[in-house]
Amino acid sequence: MYSKAINSLRSQLQLTPIQREILIGSILGDGYLFPTVSGKYAYLRISHGPKQKQYLFWKYSLFRDWVLPLPKYQFQNKNKPELGGYWWFKTIAHPVLLSIRKLFYPEGKKRIPHNIGEIMKSPRSLAVWYGDDGTLVSSAGLRIQSEGFTKPENELLLELLWKNFGVNCKLQRNGGNGYGWSIGIGKDGTEKFIKLIRPYLPKCLEYKFP
Repeated sequence: MYSKAINSLRSQLQLTPIQREILIGSILGDGYLFPTVSGKYAYLRISHGPKQKQYLFWKYSLFRDWVLPLPKYQFQNKNKPELGGYWWFKTIAHPVLLSIRKLFYPEGKKRIPHNIGEIMKSPRSLAVWYGDDGTLVSSAGLRIQSEGFTKPENELLLELLWKNFGVNCKLQRNGGNGYGWSIGIGKDGTEKFIKLIRPYLPKCLEYKFP
């Protein structure tokens, strides 16, 4: 009965433009698209730490029609609750999510597509990416943690930021062998970047802005 209800709901679901934009930003950030065992579908799982609980519930509110259970809190190790945990939710598995997964996980690991500039054109996507991985460094600078991507992939992201949004950034080395990069936004680009993304983020993320 439960599977019939899911199949019925799945057949009715379509990503709205806003959901798609948030999805793209989340994939660059803390979101992950998992394939189902059958290989026919994929589902989005989003998780954030306790500090970003409100942010997670904001995302949940925008994907509510795609999610059946309420967000849950999970300990990293239930035998050691002092280690803390995180909030998470996942969507219904869907073929459209599988098609997007194929763009970002060509060999099972998250990668930056060569045509990311065509995929990510909305400042809302940019905002969610910063909401996930962005950090206020100083009153005159921001940083986006992108250490999960290679240098060439980070260079694609720099090109995207400049060509699609007019924001000049630079790569900063964090360490590692070909990884360990972050994207720095200096004084010249910070004001423009904030004007672009701030309208699309909830008030609970104000601590990420000067």
